Order: sequence, then structure tokens, then C-alpha cells
Amino acid sequence: MALSFKYKQIKRPNPLLPEQEPVIPLILVGPNEKYETFGLLDSGADISAIPEPIADIIGLPKSGKRDKIIGINGNAEVIASRVKVIIKGVHQQETLDLPVNIIVSDKADFNFIIGRAGFFNRFEITFNETQRKVTLKPIR
Repeated sequence: MALSFKYKQIKRPNPLLPEQEPVIPLILVGPNEKYETFGLLDSGADISAIPEPIADIIGLPKSGKRDKIIGINGNAEVIASRVKVIIKGVHQQETLDLPVNIIVSDKADFNFIIGRAGFFNRFEITFNETQRKVTLKPIR
């Protein structure tokens, strides 16, 4: 059975206007806390990303390798970690353990970016731009 989600309108930094984007509802589970949010599916991202303030709320360990990355918004310092992600559909849910980069910046303007590593190989993903929906069919 597949999980299907309608695109949601999200705010974007000025001067860009809000846009309908392929985001899915998630529960991020850390050692300390659960955090309900939306994750943007980003086929251009190698690995998932989470802003440091949200990583701190759920208690993600920050003892991993520190690195510098170059992304669409420029350079950033990151810390390698892992996060448990629960995707809740109407009739089913999927739980994944994903590698994630904690973005060390107070200027991150997103809640969670879902990159390819550990996610895109677990689903057959269909982006339907005309209907503004994304479908995730688990690969068993």
C-alpha cells in the first residue's frame, strides 16, 4: 500500500512568494523528545538535514564528524548524526532510521529536508505536479 500526500504551501525567504511543495508529515524521534513537523522531499540533497535548534529539542547526539558543506544557500557547518523518522499516512506508517546532517546555524529556514540517503532507496516515489501530490510506495 502506498502513502499519498498533497503538496502543502510553505513560506519561502523574501522576496520569494509562498509555493506549493512536496512535503510530508513526520514525527522526528530523538532520545529526549518527539517533534511533529513536515519534511521537504529534496531529490537534490544527498543526505537529510535538520536545523540545530530542532536537533537540540529532540536530543540528537552531536558527537559525530563535523564538516563543511556547500548547498543551495551557500556554505554551512554540519554535524553527522542519525534520526528516527516516522511517516504517518491515513492507513499505515513507515519508520526509518536516517543519516542526517545537523545544520549548525541560527539562520536555517526549514524544519527538515529529506535527502536521498536512506530514504529514496526505500520507496518508489512519484511526484505528480499536475495533481500537486507525492506518493511513496514502500519497496519490500
